[in-house]
Amino acid sequence: MDASSAGISVVVLSFNRPAHLARALASIRAQRVQPAEVILVDNRSEASDDIARVASGFPEYALVRNEENLGFTGGMNAGIVRARQPYIYLTEDDVVLEPDCLAQLFEFAEQTRNAGLISGLMIDSTSGTILSAGGSLRLAGVFGMTIIGRGQPPPGSLRDPLDVEYIPGAMMFAHRDIWQALGGFREDFFLYHEDSDLCLRARLAGYRISVVPAARVLHLPETGNRPSSELVQFHKLKNLFSLYLLHAPLRAWPEFVLRHVILGAVRSRSSPRAFWKALAWNARQLGTLLRDRGRIRPSTAAVTK
Repeated sequence: MDASSAGISVVVLSFNRPAHLARALASIRAQRVQPAEVILVDNRSEASDDIARVASGFPEYALVRNEENLGFTGGMNAGIVRARQPYIYLTEDDVVLEPDCLAQLFEFAEQTRNAGLISGLMIDSTSGTILSAGGSLRLAGVFGMTIIGRGQPPPGSLRDPLDVEYIPGAMMFAHRDIWQALGGFREDFFLYHEDSDLCLRARLAGYRISVVPAARVLHLPETGNRPSSELVQFHKLKNLFSLYLLHAPLRAWPEFVLRHVILGAVRSRSSPRAFWKALAWNARQLGTLLRDRGRIRPSTAAVTK
């Protein structure tokens, strides 16, 4: 079976970044193996009309215009739930696919026993070095994330497919059944650490997480208005605390609370309001988070059959 007969849905998430969108969409149109459908999801922003104008140049692609900004999680889920093909690939408006990207991911998925979540090499278009080739997560007293090959020129030692613990949400490929089983992204994460949570739930469900180095994308320089530093810090802290409540072993909690909560309160001089808001949010949601601890499909799941 070839990729065109199997069927691939591509979900492109866009938010306030029309400058790179045409190039990102054109790279999908230029794939050696064409997806059966492309769903462009626009999270409402001041640039939404510009995004619609760019989308009009790709009339074969479906445009979903959210009435509000649903974040990375809600935006991606809005595309996943509309996808109708057996495989679903997630990307963003500032990511350019190399022509063989979808073919490499599809061929690996079809030929690999128990294939689960799959990614490739994400390369910084400015430096030409690796931004992500997947990596590992460590939910101990100190949170740790190691990205394989980061800052190195591709492919380096990364030539053969490898299994990892983590892949980025902006480059994920999986069978539709897996997205449905996991319930997509946890929507109360909004953005930051949402891919960590998804990967941890995938591993809990027994799915492999793999990187195919031959599948490559370029990540373009950031444009448009960035969220305020306080908003970014709030979501990073909020979701880090939630990640531990949902997934960390109990033995890691005492040191984590000491380092990230107690000492964090002392060290939060640059953004104290974001820290206390993040802590308060987790306190309010404590019951829901603890109920979801160890669950593969969270109570905030939005992807249904």
